[in-house]
Amino acid sequence: MPGPIAPIPSPRTWASGPILAPSLRADVSDAVAFLTYRPLGIFANQSGTSFNNGADNSLSCPVEFYDNWNGHNGASPSQYFAQAPGWYLCKSIVPFVYSGATQFMFRAGFVGVTGGVNSGVIAGPLQENASTHFPAPVCCDLIEQTVTGPIGGTGDYIQPTAFNGTTASIALQNTTNTYPYFSVRWVALNTGTTGLPVPANPAWVSPPSFVTSAFLNANIRDTIRFLLYPPIAKAIYTPGSTTLPSSVFPAGTVINLTTVTVDNYGGITTGASGGYTAPVTGNYFVYGQFNLGANAAGGSYGAGLSVAGGTTMWGDVVAKSSDTAGCGVSVGRRLRLTAGQQVQLIGTQNTGAAIAYDGAAVGQTRLIAVWEGA
Repeated sequence: MPGPIAPIPSPRTWASGPILAPSLRADVSDAVAFLTYRPLGIFANQSGTSFNNGADNSLSCPVEFYDNWNGHNGASPSQYFAQAPGWYLCKSIVPFVYSGATQFMFRAGFVGVTGGVNSGVIAGPLQENASTHFPAPVCCDLIEQTVTGPIGGTGDYIQPTAFNGTTASIALQNTTNTYPYFSVRWVALNTGTTGLPVPANPAWVSPPSFVTSAFLNANIRDTIRFLLYPPIAKAIYTPGSTTLPSSVFPAGTVINLTTVTVDNYGGITTGASGGYTAPVTGNYFVYGQFNLGANAAGGSYGAGLSVAGGTTMWGDVVAKSSDTAGCGVSVGRRLRLTAGQQVQLIGTQNTGAAIAYDGAAVGQTRLIAVWEGA
């Protein structure tokens, strides 16, 4: 794959005077080149290799489906090195070959370096598995990268991990359409201008009218600024004493989020009635997950999203037996939201008693929202 084809745009503020072609090229052509070719990587493990047990080990993915900015470390193929600073939407799935009668825990996650500092493993929903169904834990996260540099160097990187909770190494699945993979996608700069409207793309004026600096600032400068730093948000539950009550499906409870990681347009509300309120109209990718602590009772767990208090759109709804390590579920949807509509992460469990949220940092409960288009 070719590397970067344009620098990250830094649009000028226009003033009265002649409009020069080099200025338009720098502000418009470079912006189009960058925004249509933003960093994206998709990688896979298609070897059916053995995966060690007992720890969150890195997931080697030597197969490159796509890597337009050359961030994949071929020498250590579990690592993606940031070639452009910003926030990356990441996803992984790790299907294992295990169908034994004994129940064990599995999870997928991410680790890496942000701002030159090593981060701990942050996992997706914890998955307890036994009997006839192969486990396939997933993880979705919004991860910041600030220090760029050559692959294998001292810059920031993102690395998928997985946990095999059995008592021995087991194989990763490798069939025609089932194998481990992970993806990274640049979605926003680290900082930028907020409070901007969604670009309207009005028609340019015709003579004898003339183009004004106000028109250029609104439709070139602010359009580029918005697309480089669109609404993004991530809120998590910092381990405490909150519990999820038992209820009869499809009844559910709003998942309590206590800490904001990023929220550039101010859409997050924390607390027992919290969620994300769309600051502008558009299409959003919204992802939520929760993990609960160990529980000896059987039952089922479910995660869903509710828009403006409406009917919950359920994602995972899983049955569980007695567990000793906890369990979790997730939901991901692309939603059309109108400015002012709130989307909430809803959880349900019917074990017969309230269960505490997972108290370990690795078993993070979180809600993510990313504006993707008008």
